Amino acid sequence: MKIAIAHLLLKFGSRKTNYDRVRKSVQEAKEKGAQLVLLPSMFNIGTFQSVYTVSQAKEVARNIAEKIPGGQSSSLLIKLSSALDIYILAGPIIERAGPKLFSTAFLVSPSGVIAGRYRKIAVDVIDRAIGLTSGKHPNLVSLKSKLGVLIEHDLLYPEIARTSILSGASFLVGFSRIGEMNGKKLERIGEARSYENNVPVIIVGGALESAERVLTETPSMIIDAREGILEKITLDEVGKNVTHVVTVAEVKPTNTFPLHDMESLLDIITLLYKASRGLAKKR
Repeated sequence: MKIAIAHLLLKFGSRKTNYDRVRKSVQEAKEKGAQLVLLPSMFNIGTFQSVYTVSQAKEVARNIAEKIPGGQSSSLLIKLSSALDIYILAGPIIERAGPKLFSTAFLVSPSGVIAGRYRKIAVDVIDRAIGLTSGKHPNLVSLKSKLGVLIEHDLLYPEIARTSILSGASFLVGFSRIGEMNGKKLERIGEARSYENNVPVIIVGGALESAERVLTETPSMIIDAREGILEKITLDEVGKNVTHVVTVAEVKPTNTFPLHDMESLLDIITLLYKASRGLAKKR
């Protein structure tokens, strides 16, 4: 499967600029023969959580929350996907579902529908403070192969990745919050998720700018379970005044995790659960 990673320079707070860069990136991905293109976390306005105070971020989250489908961002991607006949897996945006807010990644099909969605499970202290609700379970996204999605802090929890693999995912896509982790830390985490599950891992990063100045950047990566980091993508690798980099890779999905070890895994999970309950009672 040919997958394009759109490593974008997102302009903080500017939907118009970011949507224009998304359009160019998806068009370029199609021209390069990709069947699926991956967009970064908060591709619409940029990762505001690490820029604003908690009280400001809470207000922003309420104001920018969108329905999926029906919101401005999902409507744009539906039109792009249909016009270019390409699948788009968008990194998380703030989704409004009734009275609740979620950090949600979603897959758009060329047929003009939302073919799958995944709500972040591992919400952190900031997420809770700004009013985000945790997703219930790690939904898989299905194309020719099933893939597991990890949003931001989900990457830190091997249990979430492993559950996706046991459910049939043959590779993992992680969306990192731009500016949160340095490159080395993200590399180690990505390699660990790849090695322990014996599957390819793609991590989608990006960069954030404000007032024509780059504030921060998180690399995108393609990781192999045996060979480690195959490719690391940053804007610096291309040159100055670059707003996006589209990298197409041929990903060969695998899932050779020994399913006969399920019983052992369940035993381990049960023991850890009992131990954690015991520790909680002692506090």
